Amino acid sequence: MDGGRGHSVRVRFSDAELSVASTGAGRADMRLAGYIAAAALAAAQAQPAPRVVGARERLLRESLAEIAATRVRLVRVGTLLNQAVAALNSTGAVTPGLPYLAGRVEVVVREMDRLTAQLLTRGGTAEP
Repeated sequence: MDGGRGHSVRVRFSDAELSVASTGAGRADMRLAGYIAAAALAAAQAQPAPRVVGARERLLRESLAEIAATRVRLVRVGTLLNQAVAALNSTGAVTPGLPYLAGRVEVVVREMDRLTAQLLTRGGTAEP
C-alpha cells in the first residue's frame, strides 16, 4: 500500500467470532489485526484469504530466521577478527582480543553448521 497504513478501524466480534479469527491468524502465522486486514482486503478484492501456514513451514521459517541471525553474528565477529588480523599484519603484534575473536568465529561457524544441518533435515521429506 502506498503511504503505509495511516487509518485504523474498530471491529467488534462475539466471543465465538473472535476465537475463529484468532485461530485463523495463528494458523496463518499472523497477528490478529494483520490477519483481519488481509482477510477483509482479500474478500473485497475477491481473492483467497491469508493461507494457513503448516507446522513444517513454520519450522522452516524459524530455521531460516535463526540462520539469518547467526549470519549477522558471524559477519560482525568476522569483521572484528579481520581488523585484528590487519593490525597484526601491519604491526607484527598480536592484539589481546585476537585469540578470543578467533575462538568466537569458530563457535559461530559451528552454530551455523548445526543450523544448516537442521534446516536440511527439516527441508527433507520427513515431517519434523
